[in-house]
Amino acid sequence: MGATRVERIAKELMKAGRDPNTAVAVIENGTLPDQRTTTGSLDSIGDRATAAGVRAPAVLVVGDGPHRSAIEIAYQDLSGVDIRMLGRRLDVAELLQASDIFVFPTLHENLSIALLEAMAAGLPIIATHVGGNVEVLDRRGGELVRPGDSTQLRDAVLRLVSDRDLRSVYGTAAQRVIEDGYTLTH
Repeated sequence: MGATRVERIAKELMKAGRDPNTAVAVIENGTLPDQRTTTGSLDSIGDRATAAGVRAPAVLVVGDGPHRSAIEIAYQDLSGVDIRMLGRRLDVAELLQASDIFVFPTLHENLSIALLEAMAAGLPIIATHVGGNVEVLDRRGGELVRPGDSTQLRDAVLRLVSDRDLRSVYGTAAQRVIEDGYTLTH
């Protein structure tokens, strides 16, 4: 029997140089937010991770939108973090399964399907304290950070990267929130 799509994605990431002991964080999924939200949080994450004795996460940026070019340019100046701009993808479910953390740094949001999908996949969540994110994460499953606060976002990412048990607790809780209160089918 052939490899599953998730296994193929994991292999693709390792072929591209991802260390299997490095956590993978997915940022966004859909229309990319303003560049200040994501790039600021990663600005010193490599240095901070090294100082904390953990590996900086590999970061997959999934989505597209008017800020994509600016985000790509800003990411070129960052060091110590493996960042991959994946664009719009049709295999998001598999990318989520191959990941360890979902980061959703939006400045405004109603109830995001991307957030619900990541929670259904059992990923721990780091999201901004806006709109529907608050309602969903009030029930557990992750951490809320102030919109536009790149330091708080970076610190939350590092906390989850360095604590596999906390990721597991949040991921299990996130999945339970979806099972108990939401549906992803029409």
